[in-house]
Amino acid sequence: MTEVQPIRTLADIERAVTHPDIDYELARASRYRWTRDPMTGLHLPYEHRHSGVTGTYAELIYSNPLAFTAKNTFTAEFQINDQVAGTGPPPVIPALFFVPGYARGKTLRIVARGLQLGTGSTPPTWTLTLRLNPVVTPANPPTGPIIGISNAMTGTTTTNTLWEAELDVQMTLEGAPGNNSTLRGLGRWSSPQGFTSPFESMLYGGAVNTVGTVATFDLSLLNTLTVGMTCGTSLAANQMQLLQLLVFGLN
Repeated sequence: MTEVQPIRTLADIERAVTHPDIDYELARASRYRWTRDPMTGLHLPYEHRHSGVTGTYAELIYSNPLAFTAKNTFTAEFQINDQVAGTGPPPVIPALFFVPGYARGKTLRIVARGLQLGTGSTPPTWTLTLRLNPVVTPANPPTGPIIGISNAMTGTTTTNTLWEAELDVQMTLEGAPGNNSTLRGLGRWSSPQGFTSPFESMLYGGAVNTVGTVATFDLSLLNTLTVGMTCGTSLAANQMQLLQLLVFGLN
């Protein structure tokens, strides 16, 4: 293969016009190829959509513009990423995001961060639940497939302590349209100052302390992501707030 030399002088430029270097031109051409985005249908430059040896890419699907409203005085699962205070609609995963025939192993990454506040007399217990709901506007409490759920964690009485959750959700089995596909969700939820020992909980798809799979996902429908919280004691001083919610597609 001919070694590609950099063009430095006017003579080099003239020679490049009359005697093109095939290897150099092929290298340049690959940067200007356009490919169709399977999610939007738009044509984008190849190098902007792909990287690495596998041709995969990562993209930010959702980022909340404003902090969500703090919630208190509840015991049943309550959606804490609601549409109050101008935060806009909750994140959605488009229908057929997990494209049949190509979806096995495709992954969503969900990162959530917020604050908790408890009382000295009755410390709260918190349970975090993340769901994909096959509707545009989920019910409250949400009822969609659980892609991540924690153990009940005991909160501290420290004011405004940060918590962080990170969950990866893989497609492990593509099923026919309907509740026939299987996802695996695994992650962690932690707060070194906001929870008492052990300070963190595992997140499992389906149910607590399982292999993390949920087998009732419908890949053919738009799915809305909800972040739900359950409080053990209904008090105004037991408060939970979601500040940051990021959703990534690892495609």
